[in-house]
Amino acid sequence: MTRAVVVDDHGVVRTGLVALLNRTPDVAVVAEAASGEEALKAVRMTRPDIVILDLRLPDMDGVEVCRQIKAVSPGTEVIIVTSFADEKALMEAILAGAKGYVLKSLDNNDLLRAIETVAKGGSAIDPALSAQVIGGVQKLAAHKDEPELTPQERQLLRLIAQGKTNREIGQELYLSEKTVRNYISNLLAKHNMKNRAEAAAYAVSHGLLDTDR
Repeated sequence: MTRAVVVDDHGVVRTGLVALLNRTPDVAVVAEAASGEEALKAVRMTRPDIVILDLRLPDMDGVEVCRQIKAVSPGTEVIIVTSFADEKALMEAILAGAKGYVLKSLDNNDLLRAIETVAKGGSAIDPALSAQVIGGVQKLAAHKDEPELTPQERQLLRLIAQGKTNREIGQELYLSEKTVRNYISNLLAKHNMKNRAEAAAYAVSHGLLDTDR
């Protein structure tokens, strides 16, 4: 039996998801939540097998909720269910530990299959987003011909991939927040990266989290 928590701030959507899952013999909804804080509290109390998580919540970004869920309950898998086909959000969710990212427009049976796949430790990406995933991989591959990373750039990328803010990076490197922001802007421009999510994906794919250099 897969124990699930459903998180969505829209009552009608949440109720529909709960009803759908409760009609499934192998799934039991053990809690539901309408905010990030409620979701984290439910996860701490129930330690579910899976969390079905909305991307946009009133108090916290869904990606950050996912990151915190994986921190407090590593064995809990997360699947993002959202209305937004957003490449940046998709990459950030995967980096935060989500094993699934599907759109709410998905057919009920396909949604249940995605949830089942994630609950068993697999990955499920909405077919409508497959091209974006491929595009992200191609962008990472394109970075191989760019200038070699300096030690400082490696350190910045590692900290970005760890989800640290500019202020937190500055505290760790003894730099001002403004200096960190400038360094990161230069890093992104130099290596043709569009945003922090792409930089974090690069860091993970190149094993920069495995070293403190």
